[in-house]
Amino acid sequence: MTKIIFLDVDGVLNYVDCWNDPANADKSIVFGKECVKQLNRIIKETGAKLVVSSNWRLYKDHYDALIDKNISGIEGEFIGETPDLLPDISRETSRGLEIKEWLDEYDEDCKYIILDDVDDMDDLIGQLVQTDFEGKGLTKEIADTAISILNS
Repeated sequence: MTKIIFLDVDGVLNYVDCWNDPANADKSIVFGKECVKQLNRIIKETGAKLVVSSNWRLYKDHYDALIDKNISGIEGEFIGETPDLLPDISRETSRGLEIKEWLDEYDEDCKYIILDDVDDMDDLIGQLVQTDFEGKGLTKEIADTAISILNS
């Protein structure tokens, strides 16, 4: 059975202090090293593959940086991105619907989690492993939870 991580970026792979760091003042693409380390640990310990559910999928420079291991440091396999179902409506209201649409089109049996700092998952809320943009993003404790769910 394929294991999948639906991956948000802001609030998962970076957090508020990353943006407040003077070293990142002129950057529009920022990754928290500890957050990426924890994502790589989840991938290594579960064999999960990645589907980008973040709004970063909608911006070529952001998406290209995310999937480039030399830029992001992410060591996993990206197998797709969720569709942009509601381009004229607030994206925060549609994340769960976009993930559901991707799952409906995916033709394999899978176990999945959603790594995101926002809880707009509708009936997929039970699959959410929530991070905190105001906190530290993807922490060791949150990664431990993700690993436990994917390996159960």
